[in-house]
Amino acid sequence: MDAFFTKKELAKRWKCSESSINQMICDGTLKPSRKLPGVRFSANQILKIEEASPEELSLIEQRKLKSYIAELEKENSALKATLHNVWSPLVDFMKDVG
Repeated sequence: MDAFFTKKELAKRWKCSESSINQMICDGTLKPSRKLPGVRFSANQILKIEEASPEELSLIEQRKLKSYIAELEKENSALKATLHNVWSPLVDFMKDVG
């Protein structure tokens, strides 16, 4: 018999939330098995997703990278604002002194 993962097991394995798993189901990325009651995913399907070829990122890796990029963009904006707050008074001071 094939091995299967529940949503909870898969979320733990991929270090994401169960709502992320639900979104992947809605997107068609994951297809629950119809062989068993409840929502379960075949191990074969999961391994195919995890073992994407090197030139392709798995869908999970794509999601992680998009999330990381969004975090970095937020951090970048905050750093730019801080830099602006530091430099603006210095520029004004230099104008007054010079």
